Amino acid sequence: MARFQDHLSSAFRRNSQKSSAITVESISQSSHIALSSDSEQGLQLLVSGEVTVEVHEQRVYMARLDADLKLHIEYKRPFKSHCNACRNWNHQLASCQLLTQPTTLAYGKHTFPFSALIEGDHPASMETSLISVKYGLATETQFARHGVASLETARNEHAIIVKRSPPDPRSSQRTVTTVDPITIITHHEPVIDAENSNRFSFELEGLNGSNGAIGDLQSWKLDEIKWHIVQTTKTTQPACEKHRLASLSDMGRVMRIRDTQVLAKCGIKDGWALDGTAGNSKANMGFDYTIKNRQPQKDRPGFACDNKWAGGFEISHRLHVWFCLSLERSQSAKKGFTERVMRVSYDVILTDPTSKDLDWGPHVPPTYEEVGGSPPDYHDDEP
Repeated sequence: MARFQDHLSSAFRRNSQKSSAITVESISQSSHIALSSDSEQGLQLLVSGEVTVEVHEQRVYMARLDADLKLHIEYKRPFKSHCNACRNWNHQLASCQLLTQPTTLAYGKHTFPFSALIEGDHPASMETSLISVKYGLATETQFARHGVASLETARNEHAIIVKRSPPDPRSSQRTVTTVDPITIITHHEPVIDAENSNRFSFELEGLNGSNGAIGDLQSWKLDEIKWHIVQTTKTTQPACEKHRLASLSDMGRVMRIRDTQVLAKCGIKDGWALDGTAGNSKANMGFDYTIKNRQPQKDRPGFACDNKWAGGFEISHRLHVWFCLSLERSQSAKKGFTERVMRVSYDVILTDPTSKDLDWGPHVPPTYEEVGGSPPDYHDDEP
């Protein structure tokens, strides 16, 4: 069964909201938290930290203090472009009420620890052309200064980055494609690194040989190799409650969009080795490719790792390689038939390189088994 783990990277991140009376500071204490989505294991994501309230006056009345973990989803092409509710969806994943009842806090610092369990079927953080996924740890408090009846509210939120763990390493895959009289043999890595180099190698056989389909002796020359890394984003974007109720059919309550972007591309015009054996000329080469330095820009979002969420989107990647050939010699070549372009394509899994050095062992709440009775029994020693 397919497995994935999500990484919550927020090591000792802080964010504070300060008024003249108090300062509220939130700290996520977990440097990383791993999670498996396998239903057989049923693991959940444990989020823990603390909220510190620093009182600057002699005392302050605290009516409420909450800490919430939120998921923010923005659809870049919403169901209704003018509707903010269709564009922005906010989900509260967990909520902790840090005060069981109103209380008065004296001058100084007061710490409130919190922890919460959330389900593991949420997406990783990302920024693409169709969707933006962000997480935040939000705190909100209602308080009143000493001698003042009206309540004040202080809010703050800081971002939390949720990452997908890299899949298990896989060996290079070999494929063979034949377009008479040429055979393409390739080796590629099914799991690729977004920042570092990835290897692709090929061998073209039969550049100089007989085309069995037409019984012709042909000699082909490799002129150029081109490669693209393509990212495909598919979203199922729901309508807000207002526009959903206004629709008369289920098909009119969601909008499905597909967007394709070229993350990186390059052309290679030399560097391959040639084997001029009579009757079976070959060309072979290995080269590295990467999408390094692909960063978000105003008119061009950055890359996103492979991700699939039941809530309504999927991100996948493909490697396309073109071999541009020219016909040097043929006994019966048709006029104008002097060039050929052959393409091979492969599904690849794009991974986040910053995740590789992290500890992806599962972190789950402890369980206790075979715990003895408490308190223990004491017996008088016999004389």
